[in-house]
Amino acid sequence: MNSKIVINDLSFSYGNNTVLKDINLTVKENQIITIVGPNGGGKTTLLRLIAGLLVPDKGKILINGNPPKSNFGNIGYVPQYSHFDNKYPITVFEVVLSGLIKPFGFYSKTDKLKTEELIEYAGLESVKNKSFNSLSGGQSQRMLIARALVSDADILLLDEPTSNIDSSNEKNLGNLLMNIREKMTILIVTHDTGFVSSITDRVFCINKHMVEHPIDLNLDEIISSSYGASTKVVRHDRVISSSDNNIHGKTND
Repeated sequence: MNSKIVINDLSFSYGNNTVLKDINLTVKENQIITIVGPNGGGKTTLLRLIAGLLVPDKGKILINGNPPKSNFGNIGYVPQYSHFDNKYPITVFEVVLSGLIKPFGFYSKTDKLKTEELIEYAGLESVKNKSFNSLSGGQSQRMLIARALVSDADILLLDEPTSNIDSSNEKNLGNLLMNIREKMTILIVTHDTGFVSSITDRVFCINKHMVEHPIDLNLDEIISSSYGASTKVVRHDRVISSSDNNIHGKTND
């Protein structure tokens, strides 16, 4: 698999507050990456750096071999809090269509057909003509993912995608991510590790520094056979790699 995201020796501070230090990460195409860690540990900041919304103090980020800014159309970013004016008269269809950034808002028949297809793909056909402010939390998340997909992005960044949705919509969102993983590389920041337990390929913990925890495939088989569910077990007692050479008790695999 080709490398989609390469981060070398990245550090970032807000003023005198160092949020990320010496981060190294390589993500292959079509991987689903889970990023966990405490509040204020730098998870959202890392996504914003990858999206090109922030500039590192030190180090380098390459997206498809180029700096983030030159890959604007290749990255779909769904932040934790998406602020909309609830009084603004715009439908689900129009929100998704707006992912195709066109001069003067001119959209072709092909653009509109593509939007229709992705709305159906995201399971939102029944609400496509409704105002976006009438959607549930789960429907809003799928709408924003469809908006990213319509732009032909091949990297999707999701910040706490399950923070405002119920278990039913969480399942629908998980199914959508499984369906699109064949065409996208996905990074998910979450506190809800249960949501990603069956779909993630790699797990990283960030608290200024970053470590990768291995997934125990042997325990996966035991739990799946016992409970009849596809669940991946993350070994938080072991570390594959670390950006902090001072972490104690780590085991490198």
